[in-house]
Amino acid sequence: MIDDPYETACELLQQGRVDEALVLLRADADPDDLEAHAFIAQTLAEYGHLDHARAQCRAVAERGYDRPHSAWAGMYESAELPADALAAWQQAAAAGETHAHHNLASLLATMERLDEAEVAYRAAMAAGDTHAGSGLGQVLAKLGPIEEAIAAYRLAAGDDGIAPWTLGPTLEEAGRTEEAIAFYREAIAAGHDHLRPRLVRAVEKQGRTDEALALIREAIEGGDPRAYTALGHLLAKHGRHEELAAVAARTPSRHDRLRLAKGAEAFQP
Repeated sequence: MIDDPYETACELLQQGRVDEALVLLRADADPDDLEAHAFIAQTLAEYGHLDHARAQCRAVAERGYDRPHSAWAGMYESAELPADALAAWQQAAAAGETHAHHNLASLLATMERLDEAEVAYRAAMAAGDTHAGSGLGQVLAKLGPIEEAIAAYRLAAGDDGIAPWTLGPTLEEAGRTEEAIAFYREAIAAGHDHLRPRLVRAVEKQGRTDEALALIREAIEGGDPRAYTALGHLLAKHGRHEELAAVAARTPSRHDRLRLAKGAEAFQP
């Protein structure tokens, strides 16, 4: 089995063998990929080798990396130095470096500086970064303007890499459950079947128990054995004990019957 150079380098860094680790990390990175060489600084910082990390950032900048402030910011974040990272992201944003406003906003949100995070997320979106809509939605949901949060989520929901589930709960929180249901259905149709439990809960909350049960049965027919637990829970919750017994009688798998029983037992009236 061939050792992974990155993992080996990390082991060396843990042992304090920085020069040997650097040889491996630099050999593993494309010489012309300055992004990869900036990431080396983050790795060094993560293991507490700040002097070497700073030297790596300077070296990357001297080679003409177009996001030098971002390199410093990422390095400081890896070193868990948020104040230094914040200052570097602010410099990166002022210099117009790619994704700097978004990363600045994310750090501000983590620091619970939500008003400033909102401003930075809006700046990122104004620069064409629709991915920032997801983060903006999360911040706005905390600050209170739910309608604005929903609009921001909708802008981001179609982007690759954006978790689509965030819009649904926000719609539910705003009392717009039917819109949330429609959204969950669209997301499931697009391949996000992990959202089915949320859809089931939203449908049941609207008093449509049979529809919720049908959704669970679809999951069972699709090969998801975990859905038996949900089926048992919902049938027990609504007092449909005869139906529960009938399902158990025609379920051939002992493991699935146990899941069904576990779901029923989990309901405490």
